[in-house]
Amino acid sequence: MARTLTSCKIVLASGSPRRRDLMQEMNIDTEILVPEVDEKSVLESNPKRLVIKEALWKNRGARSQFDCGGKVVVSADTIVYRKKEYTKPRDLQNAVEILTELCGKWHSVYTGVVVYHDGKEISFAVRSLVRLKNLSPKKIEDYVNTFKPLDKAGAYAIQENTVVDRWIGSYTNIVGLPTEKLKKVLKRIGVYNG
Repeated sequence: MARTLTSCKIVLASGSPRRRDLMQEMNIDTEILVPEVDEKSVLESNPKRLVIKEALWKNRGARSQFDCGGKVVVSADTIVYRKKEYTKPRDLQNAVEILTELCGKWHSVYTGVVVYHDGKEISFAVRSLVRLKNLSPKKIEDYVNTFKPLDKAGAYAIQENTVVDRWIGSYTNIVGLPTEKLKKVLKRIGVYNG
């Protein structure tokens, strides 16, 4: 069973239960610190650069708002992108609108990650492709009312196994944290041996 090296505590600067679960699946004992940051203040038209900048904003926010001395700080941001950015829906009606626009079409899911360790910020972004099923308006309404997707970029979650038809790339990236790449970075800096 994989274990973290005991010399360093890893902070996850995110309130996402899905990211917390993914860190647990990596067998990382994680301290959750949720910084108060205004992600909407980050301006960037390129989706890859946008998620990195937003993850960096969260990482720096956590380090300035909490005592993170000597700890590795991991932050992430995920967006759905198809000709424009799809973030978390404002309300259930907006979730219906988003899903209606995305149904039956391929789109990108980008997650930017920043790892802070020993005074350095390591950043990367991962892109996966997803196609949603062709859903009727009734099925979209049922999905939104059943799964309450207000805390999910693009108004859906792949792990619910309900609206996604196909995907290409990193599954964990689509969930919200590309663990394959994160493991490599954490191993490289000597804080993970899973």
